[in-house]
Amino acid sequence: MLYFRYTLLFLTLVLFTFASSGYSQENEDQFDIEPDIWETMSWTVLIVLVIIAILTVFVFFVIQMVRQWKTMWKTTQVLQTDTNQVKQELMQRLDAIQKISTRNTKKLNEMDPVQTSIQKDQKNIQSDIGQIREYLNIISSYLKNMNSDREIEDKGGDDNDVIHYHLEVEKTVQLAQKQVLTLVEAYKSGEPIDLVAIENPTPSQNVMIILNSMAYDLGKWRAELEQDKTVDPEFVQILINAERNIKDRLERIRSESDISPIPLDVTTDVSTEAELTHIRDQCVAHAARLEGVLSAYELGYQVDEEEYNQFIPQFIRYRLFNEVVDFIPFEDLPKKMEKFLRFLGYEVVPIELGVTKADSHVHDIRESRHTSGEHGTVIEIVSPGLRRKADGEIIQKPVVIRGE
Repeated sequence: MLYFRYTLLFLTLVLFTFASSGYSQENEDQFDIEPDIWETMSWTVLIVLVIIAILTVFVFFVIQMVRQWKTMWKTTQVLQTDTNQVKQELMQRLDAIQKISTRNTKKLNEMDPVQTSIQKDQKNIQSDIGQIREYLNIISSYLKNMNSDREIEDKGGDDNDVIHYHLEVEKTVQLAQKQVLTLVEAYKSGEPIDLVAIENPTPSQNVMIILNSMAYDLGKWRAELEQDKTVDPEFVQILINAERNIKDRLERIRSESDISPIPLDVTTDVSTEAELTHIRDQCVAHAARLEGVLSAYELGYQVDEEEYNQFIPQFIRYRLFNEVVDFIPFEDLPKKMEKFLRFLGYEVVPIELGVTKADSHVHDIRESRHTSGEHGTVIEIVSPGLRRKADGEIIQKPVVIRGE
């Protein structure tokens, strides 16, 4: 098509050239020869046709250029539309990928506690395996001792006393090692220890003293209730949960230190009762030294004081006091809770039914009921309250019913 256009344009130019030459020749000869009117008209028509042909070609080229421009414009629009669609699809896919990445990250974060729990269980299993091995060693030694005892009975003679002392020393040392291992494992699992009294404890030491004291008192209280078959199981479960909560705190704090049993180095070459007694005293002193080491560790931890300044009052008030009040008679409540409330300087708001005046500044008066006693007094305690022992400030109003 392109070659055809060029050929047509070339022919048009050639014709125009010939026509121009002929017309010029006629103009030169017009002074010598008389002009022929028909020839002149023929040349005129030819020139007009050439001009029309040139204009036609020009118009044709213009139309073609317009068409090509329109085609290019439409193509550009289509490309722009496709580009926008592709861009939109890419943005949607990027958003989807980002959401998937966020979800996967969240799942990984959720897996962290599970992984920590698994690692903790692995440590506990390894510890249990160690204890089982220790027990197997003790059993094996015990069996050996039984065989030795039988041999001693068969042999008799002066060597019996030496062998007897040797066996007693082995039993004493093994028992001491077992006690030390049990003590260390209990410490790591959050069991409370008996801390010595300190005159001016630091805030962190005071927190550790309170946590150990509460864990011990909760465990003792829980054990007493478990022996009483008439106690509501829900009451026992409340104390179990509270005790476990405190022990978990202790276990988490103590996990910062890597504590292992202290080796016991004593001689087994004993031939007298005095030497055996000395070995026994060494074993007792060894366990006592370990308790001192654990106490030193306990009082050396640095805890977040702000965290526990909030945790301890909230725990005693909401997780303990408000949970157990439904299971304890009001007259027994102050004595039962005193060992916990003393850490906060709190006491139970005292109320004597039929005597104590109902006061909206002190009591939360739920309703009023007719009574045959003195009007305006408290006739029923719905839930007890707390106040600060030093100045009597009400911390938690008791809910009461007033007599009218």
